[in-house]
Amino acid sequence: MQKAINYCAPASLKVFRYWKLLALSCFLTGCDTFSEQYSIEKVRHAYYEEMQQLSIGSAFDSWSLCSERAWTRETTPRGEKHVVFNCTIAPSTLFKVIEFYTPVSKPLKGDEPYLQIQVAKFHVNWLLNNDGSFSDGQGVLTVRWQDGKEDYTAVPLYPLVLQDVYSDNYNFSTAAFGQNVRTYYKNAKTVSN
Repeated sequence: MQKAINYCAPASLKVFRYWKLLALSCFLTGCDTFSEQYSIEKVRHAYYEEMQQLSIGSAFDSWSLCSERAWTRETTPRGEKHVVFNCTIAPSTLFKVIEFYTPVSKPLKGDEPYLQIQVAKFHVNWLLNNDGSFSDGQGVLTVRWQDGKEDYTAVPLYPLVLQDVYSDNYNFSTAAFGQNVRTYYKNAKTVSN
């Protein structure tokens, strides 16, 4: 597991103003909203020891794999709290990954059902610990095809996803999908909209 440095030192007046604004929002909107936003910001402003050139939030917010990005805090049925980075992937981007991992001897055809991707999402989560720290979770690539089938594959956050994010690449985190897209489609279940 990768170790993250869980601190956010106010290095400039701009950062100080940001935290002052967060404190004011807690006062005006109530601390439930504040604690949710605080949890998200705590993860976003943290740094991994080996990757201190960018904060976690800066790296994930600029990851070119994602056409849309959102940060949320979610609670599991068991009461565990997670900060989640939600990334919507343009199907054309995922198609490039599939194409990269398809042998030249087997050219892709656009009418193949496993290539008819409706939506692809990549979620990364961090578990919020009771002591105020957080732990790495995993990345999950979920794909829904136009015929209603859906499947997902889990990818370890360290080292594969982090290597991709911090190098602004997406070969490692989606490689398993690119190599096995036919199998994923075959094993996918039809789900309701």
